[in-house]
Amino acid sequence: MTIRGTYTVKHSIVAPAILAALCMAGPAPGQSLKRPDAPFIRSADGKLVGRLDGPACSSTVSLVFSGTSEVFGDGKSANRMMSNVVQNVRASCGSVNLIAAKGVANGRVVYNAVADASSKWLLLELGGDRSGGLLASGTVGASGDQNRFAASNRFLPLGSLLKTMGGARYLCAQQTAEGCTVSTEFRAASEGGATLVSRYLLDGGGTLATVSYDGTNVGGLLCANPKSAKITVEGGSQSPAARARLADDLRERLDPYGSQICSGWQASGPRFIGANFNAQGAQLGKALVLTTSATPPKLRREE
Repeated sequence: MTIRGTYTVKHSIVAPAILAALCMAGPAPGQSLKRPDAPFIRSADGKLVGRLDGPACSSTVSLVFSGTSEVFGDGKSANRMMSNVVQNVRASCGSVNLIAAKGVANGRVVYNAVADASSKWLLLELGGDRSGGLLASGTVGASGDQNRFAASNRFLPLGSLLKTMGGARYLCAQQTAEGCTVSTEFRAASEGGATLVSRYLLDGGGTLATVSYDGTNVGGLLCANPKSAKITVEGGSQSPAARARLADDLRERLDPYGSQICSGWQASGPRFIGANFNAQGAQLGKALVLTTSATPPKLRREE
């Protein structure tokens, strides 16, 4: 591990001697260790690089991680880098209260994380390459995906979906004995449209990210302008400032979708298949296997 301005991640725990050296050589508030475009931290294999997005020492320190979708999708590399960043910045900057990072692959935000002093630097993060929810920001398909999805004989227009669901108001994604990765609630639902409220569990402390928007029926799909979506982060032990910062950062994931997002469903035996599409009709992330629930389903983190 080197400490000449760029920290190379090999392990998730930084040795006390190195932390002491970082404290001695730390930047003054508002100053950066190196030029702005230089890496602040990199993984040992060089596949993941973190750069400062502002001062290296201030009340809030922000970084951008760059790598491939595969690196962010392994569920470990970004977490390990963020853990090292928190330790390094805390050791070198006594004035820091909040540290935030976003991970970018192929020009898309696929990872967000925040940690703050008031929660004893507990890490709050959301990846997304393996999930098919609106916050997934994973793979993007081809422009004909939506048309092919709707042309299938298994396609369920919104009205048919609601009838099939019966009195159930919730769809549970990727259900296991531990719970669902995404819970989607239909509010004020009719054949003409509905308000969708999707929830994601962010940590073991009960922190939830919620995305809600009012959609209308367009050719059997439920469509809305992503700019109208409301994103909140609530619950858990993080400070209001940390939750608000993460909610703001998560909104950036919706920007590439364009002027319209549409959700569609297909029948799959006793279950459903759900998929989301951008303004060009390209599928966003993976399709989700869904089950119905009359009550709010238990959520689990996608590991």
